[in-house]
Amino acid sequence: MSCFEAIKLSSTSVSRGAVCLSSIARVGPRLFEKVRNQLHGTNETVEERDLYESLTKGLGTNNLQGSAGEFGLLLAFLEHKPGAVEVDGEPAVSVEDLTAMFKEKRLPDGWETWPKTKASWVANTAALIVAADKEHLRLTTQGWLK
Repeated sequence: MSCFEAIKLSSTSVSRGAVCLSSIARVGPRLFEKVRNQLHGTNETVEERDLYESLTKGLGTNNLQGSAGEFGLLLAFLEHKPGAVEVDGEPAVSVEDLTAMFKEKRLPDGWETWPKTKASWVANTAALIVAADKEHLRLTTQGWLK
């Protein structure tokens, strides 16, 4: 379901649709500009900084989006680990890695050897925000949330 369809569903979905639209409106133009510049072989640090600043400001104003940013960071850290897998086209994180990081307070073995990028964080965070907004909207329109 698109953000535009979500707005039409009910009066309670207007605010969720507005959040989704405002997120896209805030980050979208800078993201498209960044992609265009990468296609043309340019890399301007000011625009990159503006893109990440715009995204992080949005993440700080909404708890759902903020949590998506935190999980996006976790996925960006672990998705290129040797042996990392996807389940149904989505990145999966091993329980062993999570136990090591959050219970034993250590990073997984070999963590220095695989790539970790800002672009991966942005992609994972954006995917999580869209999925979370869609699920929240579904639950709201079905009367589970108010």
